[in-house]
Amino acid sequence: MSALAECTVTDSPSRPQSQPLRITHVVSSLKVGGMEQFVLRIAQAQIAAGHRVSVVALQGGPLDKRAASLDVPVHILGGSNPFLRMAKGALLMRSLKPEVVNAHNPTSLHYAILGKRLAGARLVMTDHNASKTARQATPNELRALDQVIPVSSHTGSNLRQPELQGKITVIHNGVELPTLRRSRAEVRAEFGLAGDERLLAIMVGRLHPGKGHLCLLDALSRVRAAGVPLTVLLAGDGQERAAIEARGRELDLGPDRHQILGFRDHVPDLVAASDLFLFPSEDEGLPLSVLEAMAVGCPVIATPVGGIPEVVSHGEDGILTPVNDAERLAAAILDLSGDPDRRRRMGEHARRAAAEDLSFSEMVRKYEALYRRLLATSN
Repeated sequence: MSALAECTVTDSPSRPQSQPLRITHVVSSLKVGGMEQFVLRIAQAQIAAGHRVSVVALQGGPLDKRAASLDVPVHILGGSNPFLRMAKGALLMRSLKPEVVNAHNPTSLHYAILGKRLAGARLVMTDHNASKTARQATPNELRALDQVIPVSSHTGSNLRQPELQGKITVIHNGVELPTLRRSRAEVRAEFGLAGDERLLAIMVGRLHPGKGHLCLLDALSRVRAAGVPLTVLLAGDGQERAAIEARGRELDLGPDRHQILGFRDHVPDLVAASDLFLFPSEDEGLPLSVLEAMAVGCPVIATPVGGIPEVVSHGEDGILTPVNDAERLAAAILDLSGDPDRRRRMGEHARRAAAEDLSFSEMVRKYEALYRRLLATSN
């Protein structure tokens, strides 16, 4: 088996496909972020498929309530003492008796290993661009893994550790086609754009360094200088908020030019009401927010980082611009702002690509097939 392969696994005939699995996902926290929301969504889908699924989080967060609304069982280890947290995790794994433990990035891997040591589970780690996480896996932890699932080929190409040879299978993130709750007109009215021909763009993502928000504001200043009426919504929150607010004041970009929305519960309505989706990040795995924009037919302007070029075809689904290049970003915004027919064609192409090639249900099927193959070869 090659070190990096697309997921083509099939279920073993020795284990009935209808037999429910006991699956535990382990994540560092339930803060609002793409990885954390991915964990809840795949857990919900696996529960709907009849499996016994739980989520173990080292720390809680705003998504606790979201998990409850989805009927996803969540166990928070909590506390600041790592030894007590580890002991609590050990008792929990003995109680849950998972057959498969799916860690998400190395930040939670040392706790996920407890499921293998104490319950005999197969150990999987989904790599959501883990090369950039604060905690790196140790060689012993890598050897304990039965499989690593990078969310893009680019992410997988960074996994060169000898302990992972023959253990890497790429499964692209998938996206669900959302049910919209509000019309475009209703959303635009919320932001004072009812009956206004002003263009609306949105960026969805945590307000963290490296996400490109400051570059976006610099580009927006250029767009204003060109005389194009455009309002940009920034959906998300985080440690960079103060710096973004300061840059907005420095550039004299008022609420008619950009608005920081904080965390919003139902983002697809906002994206579907927008004319452009902007994502000038400096580094990514395969961001779910980009896939969600494609799913609602919103043309994307993004940077060619991580797995984004694997799903966004330049000139077809949107435009890819260089990292930290406000001038090129502004040029792309101006280009599409003046061409509504091109925006419509790009949006339609993006929607088809999301429905045909980036299906969430197909992604869930691939995860289950991988789990079953590992269990068929278990000790």
